[in-house]
Amino acid sequence: MSGQTIDSSAVLGVDAETDDWKALGHCMDVIGECWDDGVSSGFVRANWTLLDRHLVTIINQAKKARKLLGGREDALRFASVHIEKCARCGEECRESSITSPSLVTALFCRHDSIYRTFANVDVWDAQRDAQRWTGGSPIIAHPPCRLWSSLAHMSTAPTEEKELTLWAVGQVRRWGGLLEHPQRSKIWKILPQPWKSDEYGITVEMDQWHWGHPASKPTRLYICGATSLPEWPLRHGKPWKTVTGITGQPGRRCTDAERQATPKDFAAWLLRVARSCKPNDQVMRERNNQNMDGKTKGRV
Repeated sequence: MSGQTIDSSAVLGVDAETDDWKALGHCMDVIGECWDDGVSSGFVRANWTLLDRHLVTIINQAKKARKLLGGREDALRFASVHIEKCARCGEECRESSITSPSLVTALFCRHDSIYRTFANVDVWDAQRDAQRWTGGSPIIAHPPCRLWSSLAHMSTAPTEEKELTLWAVGQVRRWGGLLEHPQRSKIWKILPQPWKSDEYGITVEMDQWHWGHPASKPTRLYICGATSLPEWPLRHGKPWKTVTGITGQPGRRCTDAERQATPKDFAAWLLRVARSCKPNDQVMRERNNQNMDGKTKGRV
């Protein structure tokens, strides 16, 4: 709520304590609150479920209000203004939900993450603490990989950091989406090998260089809840820079920022994949329905 309250009885000029007028006052208050919520959201936050629920409330309460208003011109004028506002609120909400991409949550991101340049992406960096995320949307997870690398013994990272990747795997499996880790990460001893699947998802392998990374950066994705993947680019030539550098050739090693950054085209592709993913409970329901349909057809 925006905090702005509407004193419906004062505006309507209602003194009578009848049930009808009490109901009308409640109708007007609910409609006003719904409108305030719609305005405060700015129609840019991807909370379409909330706004759509408000729209249903608006319509139902407006119908009650019209019946109760009778011939009182002041009350009718007041109600009409709010009903029209709320109708516009609902229409804009629905139009936005159609034209705007659905919400995706990006976990374990840099503070200056490329995902911040995309619409309807809920970006979680170190300050927000990804483990405080409570779910509800498909995700793109980039958990820290240093304790899963072959040089983990040289890392000064706290040992509990390693658990973040396992936590992320669980979230991807539950809500749908994908987890990204380097090709040589030891997490792939636990998850499926490239182009193999388990009961939750499939692992695919690709090189971020094809999306514009300055160096060859082989990456694997564990994708859950998707039935197909968008096409991806093929870049000809060879990368000039490397992740580790080349002895005697200064300038060819990626900076830390370059090495960690996700190319914008790759981020856009990952978002397309994530938005096509379904949560595990929906996947299981659809799978069970298909099995039931198959059994039914087999009896006919």
